[in-house]
Amino acid sequence: VEPMLEDIDLGDLAGIHWVIVGGESGNDNGDYKYRECNLLWIAGIIDQCHKAGVSVFVKQMGTHISKHLKLKDRHGGNIEEFPPYLKVREFPKT
Repeated sequence: VEPMLEDIDLGDLAGIHWVIVGGESGNDNGDYKYRECNLLWIAGIIDQCHKAGVSVFVKQMGTHISKHLKLKDRHGGNIEEFPPYLKVREFPKT
């Protein structure tokens, strides 16, 4: 689920073992502009995955959130800067 550009209901996760989620990285101008992502959207994916017993990996929050929270990592990829409820980096169970 990357780049995450809106709130998403994943629905039935039967047969899914791993979901990777992240906001879009990019620049303020030019060909590679970033689009909005919302912390609650990412949290919603985590909740859906945990309820379904699916591993979830939060890769990055994206440039929009990084700028909003004034993070050091411009793409919001440093897990140490994540809000505690988004510090989720699980791998599929073997």
